Amino acid sequence: MTLQTPPDDRAGHRPAGHTDTVAAVATVTLDGRSVAVTASSDRTVRRWDLATGRQLGPSLTGHGAEVHRVATGTLDGRPVAVTGAYDETIRLWDVASGAPIGEPLSDPDGRTVPRAVTALDGRLLAVTSGGHGSGRPLQVWDVAARERIGSFPAGRRRSHADRIVAVALTVLDGRPVAVTSGDDQTVRVWDAATGREIGDPPTRHFPVRSLATATVDDHPLALLGGDARTARLVDLGTGQALGEPLRGHADTVNAVALGTVNGRAVAVTGSWDATVRAWDALTGDQLGAEMAFPAPVHAVALAPDGLVAVGFGSELGAFRL
Repeated sequence: MTLQTPPDDRAGHRPAGHTDTVAAVATVTLDGRSVAVTASSDRTVRRWDLATGRQLGPSLTGHGAEVHRVATGTLDGRPVAVTGAYDETIRLWDVASGAPIGEPLSDPDGRTVPRAVTALDGRLLAVTSGGHGSGRPLQVWDVAARERIGSFPAGRRRSHADRIVAVALTVLDGRPVAVTSGDDQTVRVWDAATGREIGDPPTRHFPVRSLATATVDDHPLALLGGDARTARLVDLGTGQALGEPLRGHADTVNAVALGTVNGRAVAVTGSWDATVRAWDALTGDQLGAEMAFPAPVHAVALAPDGLVAVGFGSELGAFRL
């Protein structure tokens, strides 16, 4: 581990370990400490003490291709991680021990390309597709139960007029929904069980490349990041943008996170400009100075204690809000 001291003295570090791009990162609480779980193009998954940068145990191996999705949650009272890779499988891991849980999940009816994984409403869910341009509906899986619970869009309807870029899952009016962004510059919401689109015709946004969801004060929200070098908060219940765009990055916002820290809604944005910014999500005020890293940022994650995990190049950085 190489210790990094940012200019404003917020704690930061760059753990070494991965040999290729850190494509995704998620956080979870383990024995009272924030732990980051990283997924990498080097086909491994690693666990880190986010406060110290120390790797916890050996790398988790088993995927046969680049690992590009990770989410964390709780299963039977223990912290777990869900990972998706280009080997068309989804795997479940015990975060404390690093042991795999069950066999890899794959679609017996065809290709299983993971597009999103998340912990939602007490379940571990994944969205898969048959690859870009396949024309197949996206499938929604309960990972722990190893069963498909829905697909979208329903029938022969197309989800977007162009390619789907980002997918996330959240809860809206008590039901699980999928949120998608496309190259047609729209964001759409789907009932994950019935596959039917929810709400009025979608509003056009800038080209959205990254997408995160969270529920704040009982309002389901989505944070959109994209090519306009900005991020935007959207109320999924109404479809309306909230406040002004979050501006400041000098390049595409390709990584976003959204959550609550000490009762305040916080948005985190990472960019190809090799910086990360944190914001009060509801007021749009930037929280502290931007954090600069030695390489473009691929992934960000926010822990409840205010620690932010940053995947850049083949390394993991961290700082505290």
